Amino acid sequence: MTGKGCVYTDQIDEALRTRKKNGQVKGFMIMPFRPGLRVFFENCLRPFFESNYDPIRVEKGLQPVQQPGIILERADDVPRPGIIVCEGICKRIQEADFTVADISVPNDNVFYELGLAYGIGSKIILIHQAGAEFGEQAARYFRKSTEAEHVVKQYQNLDMIEREHFNVSEYIWRREPSGDSSDQPPKVLFFEMMRDGSRDQGPGKTRGTDDDIRLSFREHVMSDIGLALNRIVDDLRQQQSDGRAVIPHDYLDGIIGKHLDRAIKIDPGDDFMVTRDRVDSSYCLIVRTGTDCHSMSYFWLGYGHARGKNVIPITTLLPEDEDAARPHPTGGQAADVRPTPVERSGQPRGKVEDLAFDIRAQRHMIFDIQHPELLERQLERTLSEMIRADFSEWSRRRFWTTLLGSRGEVSIITGGLHSKDHNREMIGDWDLRAASELTSFFSRHQYRPKIETPIYQPEFARGFDPELSTGNYIKQVINEIRVGEKNCVVIASPDVNPLTEIMLGRLFGMADEALFSELNNVPNAAFVVYKKRKTPHDPAQDETAGRGGATAPRAFYSEGVGDEAVEKRGFLSRAFEQGDEALLDYYGQNEYEPNRKAFQIYAQLIVARNPFTPKNDPPRYVVILNGVSGPATFALTQVLTGGGNEDAESMRGNAFDAAAGSESILNKFLPYLRKPDFHCIYSLVEVDVGEESQHADAAPDATAESFGRHGGAGATFDWRSVLRWQLAHGMLDGEGVKVVPARAGASGS
Repeated sequence: MTGKGCVYTDQIDEALRTRKKNGQVKGFMIMPFRPGLRVFFENCLRPFFESNYDPIRVEKGLQPVQQPGIILERADDVPRPGIIVCEGICKRIQEADFTVADISVPNDNVFYELGLAYGIGSKIILIHQAGAEFGEQAARYFRKSTEAEHVVKQYQNLDMIEREHFNVSEYIWRREPSGDSSDQPPKVLFFEMMRDGSRDQGPGKTRGTDDDIRLSFREHVMSDIGLALNRIVDDLRQQQSDGRAVIPHDYLDGIIGKHLDRAIKIDPGDDFMVTRDRVDSSYCLIVRTGTDCHSMSYFWLGYGHARGKNVIPITTLLPEDEDAARPHPTGGQAADVRPTPVERSGQPRGKVEDLAFDIRAQRHMIFDIQHPELLERQLERTLSEMIRADFSEWSRRRFWTTLLGSRGEVSIITGGLHSKDHNREMIGDWDLRAASELTSFFSRHQYRPKIETPIYQPEFARGFDPELSTGNYIKQVINEIRVGEKNCVVIASPDVNPLTEIMLGRLFGMADEALFSELNNVPNAAFVVYKKRKTPHDPAQDETAGRGGATAPRAFYSEGVGDEAVEKRGFLSRAFEQGDEALLDYYGQNEYEPNRKAFQIYAQLIVARNPFTPKNDPPRYVVILNGVSGPATFALTQVLTGGGNEDAESMRGNAFDAAAGSESILNKFLPYLRKPDFHCIYSLVEVDVGEESQHADAAPDATAESFGRHGGAGATFDWRSVLRWQLAHGMLDGEGVKVVPARAGASGS
């Protein structure tokens, strides 16, 4: 219901692992709590599953056992579930191996839960009593979703269910993966299905005896949506003109103003799959609910929530005195004989019949037929909050959802550098900040980050085993972290993080033994990190050298000595449109000078299919932050997150909006990510680095001391800050982005 990851995922995973270990199977039963249905469940359905599908009892020849192998539970089996929808229903659907739903009679709660189960992707078995009119009607609606001969199992009253008449595997129904809708224009949808399965025909023409014009509920809603959205767009445009932009200009004109200006009605007679695909590609789903509505309305309500959509249920306010009724102005049955009281706050009072679940706290709205103008106010407030929250990070959400999926698991991997002074492995300060920024972002969005054990350098490993081959070293790294099973963010360049070298080699089709070498045989499309030092580099004096004092070379890292008085860093690559190298002046944390001008540095951001994931497994992804310095690497985290730290806030004083910059870059990546042949995107980012005092809003007399800087080596903190960044235009495709097709890289192992 929030569009974010489930907070119970870890508990669900543990329950699944425990049950699998014990050889058990669990089903969740969705049914109305009614006497006849309860008797059928206890006398017929539960015994059928226990007798025929209990792995322990079947193996022992139906002999009694202390611990059942199959569990078929209902929502009321566990008392006090807490938050009913989340803990009592949704969590238990996810924990179950399959879901059984009895659709014999109309029940809104049942269909809401069924929509959740279908949206989650649960294995579903639909049943209804033979001859039940509503069950047969619902079965016909669902049957359009599959080519299977048997979609719904019909049972005969309380007759014993025979296995030869109910082969469960033939009745399993689940949501197939939807087509890619990420590039389709998002729409606002309106779904209305009345009790008879059709849409509301409205109150008819205004008659001569009427004292007001007749309008349908649908006409009210469609008009209010259009009016509310127009007001929201006008307000956002005014904010942009005032320099208070909350949403990037491209989104305001290209999406909000162009595609969300009206709602699209879904005909209840449409094919099930057509409706499902529309909901999948929608931005917001508005569902009419209430006593006059078909239970299928609640199916789509639950499905929309399970799919993380913005869903708004709207219920008609019923009179305080139901016995007093006249023809309903909107065509329904119940009505008032006197105006319904309305409080000064604008919230209507009266009787509302709808789901008893806590679902009513989720953007639930009420349409008061005596005061219909209040609905537009509710819609405007809700849609405004929704649009501001979503479109301020529209591309970031879609980017990370594409990579991490609904489960949101991601591993953050750094490299461990050996410090001779401390005789221990350490993580660089900027790498630590990068991991912190990513973890903070993932946690805010309810993804599930894990910081993996840092990977030690091969030269350090060979200090223990001089005979360790490159191939065996790579196998140890990959197997220890189980890289192929995970989505990964790999922090730092190949000289700092060995996994960057390993990933780049696999992405560009190089043999393992060609890595950690100076063979200079990297493909033309690849980048090689290059450092042109001021003086020759002595590996024996390097703090990051291995125990033997030798530094292993890297295929994707090189260094040399220049004639300039300033060190240069950057990349070498034949992929550049202008020359084979991109080098810029570089200043380290020990090279502080008062009022030093900001300098620029390059960083490479790579997004790719995880090359270590087996071909037949669901795809995993890897993001590589290949910076040539700490600040450059950290800047790449802001590209991915939009910034949420103090540095990003201080950038605004330099007229740079990290969130808008992030949206612009990731929006360029999105069209490629879901293509079947997607392999790798890499980009070159240009980063401005300097003191915070160099921001435009800094006081004219600002000094290093005023910002807590005390100059050069021995300072408490690094004097360098990330001031701004952008794609290095003209370096690759004119936008600083290049796509490597699958045929140019190595296939999964």
